[in-house]
Amino acid sequence: MTQAITGLWAAATTPLSATGAIDHAGFARHACRLLDWGCDGMVLFGSCGEGPSFSIATKLAAIEAVLRAGIAPDRLAVGTGCPAIEDSVALTKGVLSLGIANAMILPPYYFAGVSAQGIEDSFEAILQGVADDRLSACLYHIPQVCGVGVPPEVLGRMAARHPKTVTGVKDSSGDWDSFVAFRREAPTVSALVGAEVLIARAMAIGGAGTICGMANLTPALVRRQLTDASAQDDMIAACALIDGIPMIKAVQAELVNEPMWRAMHPPLVTADAAAAKRIAAELTRLNGGMQRAAEYSARRRVGYAPPAGFRPEAMSTASASLPARKRRKSRAASCIAEARSTPPEKVATVWMSAGKGPAISIPGTTSNSLICWTASSA
Repeated sequence: MTQAITGLWAAATTPLSATGAIDHAGFARHACRLLDWGCDGMVLFGSCGEGPSFSIATKLAAIEAVLRAGIAPDRLAVGTGCPAIEDSVALTKGVLSLGIANAMILPPYYFAGVSAQGIEDSFEAILQGVADDRLSACLYHIPQVCGVGVPPEVLGRMAARHPKTVTGVKDSSGDWDSFVAFRREAPTVSALVGAEVLIARAMAIGGAGTICGMANLTPALVRRQLTDASAQDDMIAACALIDGIPMIKAVQAELVNEPMWRAMHPPLVTADAAAAKRIAAELTRLNGGMQRAAEYSARRRVGYAPPAGFRPEAMSTASASLPARKRRKSRAASCIAEARSTPPEKVATVWMSAGKGPAISIPGTTSNSLICWTASSA
């Protein structure tokens, strides 16, 4: 059994090119960025990822691009629920074939008012069709969007019947009573909340964490709520600024300086850019910053060039404490080799304006070597 989803997982957004196709390079870059920002993992092609707008083949190709960028399969989950049970089975099998065990599964949607028995029969058919012990299924409850919810008693029965497979539930209804009912009916599963303003309350009654869209924008603030209930007021203020997925992506475009994020797949339409710019400034304040620094770390990890006028240099930890002018003289081929061979999670990206100030390390990382962006003109 794969470990259930716990902690802070982002409901990752999906970047589109000018032609409307998924930008694979941008997708991989964002996946690296989310981990740099402190997320424990991410769900691809959920609601924030506009999952229902893409075909099975399109999704699998994009997921492969993320895996090629070096993201570990156990840091990924995929939304695999479709209106047709056969499509849910096919997509889930495809995800498992890529080494990803965690699937977030909607009940078959379209027909409104279906019975709890019908929903349970549908989930059972999906699990029987997949028939793979590697699967770790997180049932997805978001009735206000897809029109069909997961009855708490259905979760309870499915978890009792498939304790090694039905490992979680994501409640994105925003209804506190709903989350309490999931905890009551299935106390052994990993109960995750999607509404960011409920994270602190959910954790207080045994919640396992969150899968949420605001992790694309304010990951540090979301993280605080897992252990600090006092962060709830700031989270409420942040969420009040966002009115839907298009605004999440428009604000993201501002935060990481990548205009492509504004693009939406029809039927969703692009949000107002001027409003997004104002909101980005306020969210940066609430989050505590650091997105832009981490962005360059993510770029380097997936082979992207640094910004114009900058070049990557490597230096030993010992030389990092030297004044900038001496630090530049201390570089050696051995240090570069050390930096290149060090796993990304063991590297701290630092910023240095050559000769004008000290390096600044990103919190939350450890370092065997330091990789700097140093001005070419220095």
